[in-house]
Amino acid sequence: MYIRPVTRFGCHGAEIMATTTGKTKPIDVHIGLRIRAKRLEHGLSLGEIAKKFEITFQQFQKYEKGANRIGAGLLQEVARVLETPIAWFYEGAPSTDSSARKIVDDITAKFFALPHAAELARDFIDIAYGDDRVTVAQVARTIANASRIANIKKRAA
Repeated sequence: MYIRPVTRFGCHGAEIMATTTGKTKPIDVHIGLRIRAKRLEHGLSLGEIAKKFEITFQQFQKYEKGANRIGAGLLQEVARVLETPIAWFYEGAPSTDSSARKIVDDITAKFFALPHAAELARDFIDIAYGDDRVTVAQVARTIANASRIANIKKRAA
């Protein structure tokens, strides 16, 4: 069986490698990443969500990583449990000629791979006033720019 590497980004943007068999496609990786993002947004562990479908957490993890293709029926149930339209899992999906690299570079996937990302997203959504959201975004941008400058200085030293 042919196994091809697929680059993914783990915690703090570090590259990790996963594999998909010849049976899975870039769309499987995309859907898996979207499932993971929604699971984290709902604050569910792998074990908790897998139990809802009476499968092992390892099997559910394979769906999230795109190592196994998720069936239409199970995807429908996942969408129901995560209170998400099925179409959402396909949003931003690659065209048939896109590479897996392009999928995993998706900013949403990178974001939800970070610690506390789902918690931050939930809290940001709960901010009632638009001006407050703008302030939070400005603070994050300021901190990110300071981090970028520190990293550049570190590399130059």
